[in-house]
Amino acid sequence: MPPYYTLIRNANELMNKGPWTVMSKPMTPPSGSKHDYESLGSYWWPCNNATFQPTSHCNRTTGLPWVRRDGEHNPETDRFDSPSLGAMTSAVVTLSQAYFFSDNESYAERAVFFLKTWFLNESTFMHPNMNYAQMIPGVTDGRGIGIIDTGRWYALIDAFGLLDGSKSLSDDDQARLLNWYRSYVEWLWTSKNGKDEYHATNNHGTWYDTQFQSCALFIGNMSAAKMVADKVIDKRIKVQIEPNGSMPLEERRTKSKSYCTMNLQGLFNLASVAKYSGIELFNYTSSDGRGIRQAFEFMVPYAIGEKAWPYEQITSYSWGSMFELFRRASIEYQNPTYEQMISKLPDINPDNVINLLYPKLY
Repeated sequence: MPPYYTLIRNANELMNKGPWTVMSKPMTPPSGSKHDYESLGSYWWPCNNATFQPTSHCNRTTGLPWVRRDGEHNPETDRFDSPSLGAMTSAVVTLSQAYFFSDNESYAERAVFFLKTWFLNESTFMHPNMNYAQMIPGVTDGRGIGIIDTGRWYALIDAFGLLDGSKSLSDDDQARLLNWYRSYVEWLWTSKNGKDEYHATNNHGTWYDTQFQSCALFIGNMSAAKMVADKVIDKRIKVQIEPNGSMPLEERRTKSKSYCTMNLQGLFNLASVAKYSGIELFNYTSSDGRGIRQAFEFMVPYAIGEKAWPYEQITSYSWGSMFELFRRASIEYQNPTYEQMISKLPDINPDNVINLLYPKLY
């Protein structure tokens, strides 16, 4: 009940927030339409920023081209569509869960209002592309990397399912959402940015696969989902995870704890959605020992304080962020030890964490 009360409290707070839309950003994308999603690269800064030495090709008047500072978030990026996208996604996920568990139609009505504002209403809808995601002033109008902005849309697909049967989500709404996602899946697979992200070797590839499969399953394109799921072992697990479970592509980042956890979360989600294509990933182990469980167990002693993390982390981070992974591992691997380890995670009260979709098993 404590997680349920937390969920309802959070849902009630959302009843007076939003809606969010791509139309609220301060600039119009190069396409000339604010209906196109646009975000800035989070770790990119004007080259004339006073905190670091400008390069020789820097225009000290305009600050162009922007330059990369890995792990250092530029607050200017918060004025564009990414925060709105995140807020909308989080709100719909929370409200859909609140509706599902309470059967209170007002939560569904609010969630559908947010969805229609973002995807369907003529004056506020987003075009089904990410052409201008994570653009870099003076460098590029958009990048495949920017598709990770919609990485949590696997949870949005779950929200659509939780809202199924609600009076607030009409048949017409559902049909229009399906049409939107049909166009989006086609863009993910055929666009240059989509292809670039699919071929990314690090966490970006993981989250692309998760999002693509979720969206493909939502529109009923089972063959497309399976096509991507079939390649996860060779393109993700064997490339990203070492035989000892380490993930070098994430460990070399300036926020290595954050990125290792993020990739592991993506791998868990990817394994969950791949089951719908008949592909088992949670228990896969390569001939030399690479697998998702090995990656999780590599992180365990660091998360519960038995080992000191040996890689760089330039921002604050709590291993409590792995709460959900420990619980999901306990369920997936039928191992109560993982659930018991949760008490060793720092800065977390399990009773206050919303995990109704992953109930305690032991």
